[in-house]
Amino acid sequence: QLLANGHMILINNNDVNPNEKRTYAAEYVLDFENMTIELLWKFTPDTPVFYSGHGGAISEMNNGNRLACFTSTNFSGNLQNIDNLCYELDKNGNEVSVSPLYMLSPNTLFTYRGEAIDTINGEIIYLRERYNIN
Repeated sequence: QLLANGHMILINNNDVNPNEKRTYAAEYVLDFENMTIELLWKFTPDTPVFYSGHGGAISEMNNGNRLACFTSTNFSGNLQNIDNLCYELDKNGNEVSVSPLYMLSPNTLFTYRGEAIDTINGEIIYLRERYNIN
């Protein structure tokens, strides 16, 4: 996603580097004048083995944080039954919260992305309008 400030956020599944099969979220500063790219931050979930061969999404939330969802993952250790994780990251790529998404059954299709939303049925918008909350 290209942000209003010219930065780009993305999920990199790192498929082309066989020596480093680690999925991560990152934010880059793009300078089109000098044709340079600078890594601002990089976030990899703190698990023993984390790699997603496909899918994943990152988006900017209305509060300025990022929602990074990592999908169809292979974990080792105590998180073995978790198939998908969504992290809220602050503007510096630091973890604010994490939410595991469990698959309902072995026949369930995988989740390949997550989207940040303010409301499902207007409740947040209603409260903002009713109480004049920004």
